[in-house]
Amino acid sequence: MLQCPKCKKGYDENYAFCEECGVRLISTGPHITMQQRNLVFDRIERSVFFRITRSYTWGILVFAILGFVAALFFFYLTSGL
Repeated sequence: MLQCPKCKKGYDENYAFCEECGVRLISTGPHITMQQRNLVFDRIERSVFFRITRSYTWGILVFAILGFVAALFFFYLTSGL
């Protein structure tokens, strides 16, 4: 037999609330500590950040290569060769 954490009255496992004081006896979900929660959010944040950064890096690289090719073409046209 289990005991209520507040009034220490005994109860069976199938009770959700204490009959004496009304305290909830069964938790509704898994207990996640703040440290575990922060670790999960840090992982998600890093993953999203790196995906966005990687996309922008590829975009900048492509524009830089296109700019370099355009500059070579411009110098070729203006040099009169």
